[in-house]
Amino acid sequence: MNSPVSYAELYTKEERNSLLRRYALIIVLVMLPGYIWGLPELEFFMRTAHCQTIAGVHGLVVLMYGMYAGLPLLFAVVLQLVLTWQAYRIIRDRQSPPKNVKVFYKTRVYTGREAVMRGVFMILIIPAMFVFIINWGLLQAERMVQGIDLNQLDYSLCVNMHDEHL
Repeated sequence: MNSPVSYAELYTKEERNSLLRRYALIIVLVMLPGYIWGLPELEFFMRTAHCQTIAGVHGLVVLMYGMYAGLPLLFAVVLQLVLTWQAYRIIRDRQSPPKNVKVFYKTRVYTGREAVMRGVFMILIIPAMFVFIINWGLLQAERMVQGIDLNQLDYSLCVNMHDEHL
């Protein structure tokens, strides 16, 4: 027999607005230091990467691998931290969305094996997709690093590099 379809509890309009305002504030507080401090630092490093070594690795190598593999890896780790917590709750409760979790829009509640499979999917399959993206980034970075001709770089930027950065 089929059990009746049930739906998760929805946020009220006031709760939804309050939550969205809170998330917007958190995003601004996280991004603001990045724009004020991080972006100028990154721009300076990008201009002078060929002048620097980090832990014995040429700055251009760090830049290429950081942009094409490091950033996707960072995004994957942060996303996985969030998803693993959600998946753990789904598997523990054998219900998706988990018990006592409100939702933004009408969402069917899955229970039992179906819910557990959704939790397992969140833990295993989604990170597996990032493996391909990061692997592609590693290949792209390797090609770019091999294509760099160190003799054609403008080393005049390196002379006054520390004065410019202050």
